Amino acid sequence: MESLVSIVVPVYNVEDYLDKCIATIVQQTYKNLQIILVDDGSTDRSSEKCDLWATKDKRIRVIHKTNAGLGMARNTGIDNSNGEYILFFDSDDYIDKSLVEKCVKCAKTNDVQVVIYGRYNVYENGVVKKEHIEGRQGVFCGNSIKNELLPSMFVYKFGFGVSAWGKMYSLNVIKSLGIRFCSERFIFLFRVFFFNNKSCDTARKFILLSQKKQFVV
Repeated sequence: MESLVSIVVPVYNVEDYLDKCIATIVQQTYKNLQIILVDDGSTDRSSEKCDLWATKDKRIRVIHKTNAGLGMARNTGIDNSNGEYILFFDSDDYIDKSLVEKCVKCAKTNDVQVVIYGRYNVYENGVVKKEHIEGRQGVFCGNSIKNELLPSMFVYKFGFGVSAWGKMYSLNVIKSLGIRFCSERFIFLFRVFFFNNKSCDTARKFILLSQKKQFVV
C-alpha cells in the first residue's frame, strides 16, 4: 500500500492561478494523495473554484476559514492532515507531474524525514530561471544538519532558503513535536531541521519543478 501524502494549499484571492496549481496536483503520477485547500477568507472567485475542484476529485477537501494569514492557513492544513508525508504549495505554484512520486521514493530509499528539491522561477517576460540547490548534495545527518544545513538557509548557500515550499516533510515529525507556523516562517524550518535525524537533498538527482509566481518581476 502506497503511503498517503498530504498536500496543503493555502488559498487567498488567487483566482487567476488556482486552476493551474490544482490541476498539476491532481495529475500527479503518485495517486494516494490527501489534498487540502485552505480558503483563507478569499473575496474573489477562489472559494468557488476550490469547491468546484472538490466535486471533481474526491481526494480534495476544502476548508473555508476567516482570513488569518498564510501561517495560520498552513496550521489548519497540518491539523487536518493524516498522511505519512506532507508538502506545502502556494496557490500560485505549479509542479512537475512526478514531483510527489520522486520525493516519496527518495524518502523511502534514504530513510529521511525531509526531502529538499530545486525549482524554476517563471517570469512574466517569459524568462525561466532554474534554481539549483548548490553545495554538497546527499543525506545530512546529526551534526551536519545543525552545523551545515541550517546555517546555509540564512545565507542561501544551497539555494533553498527558509520557505516551507520546496520540501517534503514527515508529518509525524511535525505533529509529534507540535511544530507550527508563526509570523517568523524560519522558526518552522528551524524546529523541523533541528529535531530531525536526516535530510535528503535531491536537486542533482532530478529537478522537481516548483514554479513560483511570486518571483515574477
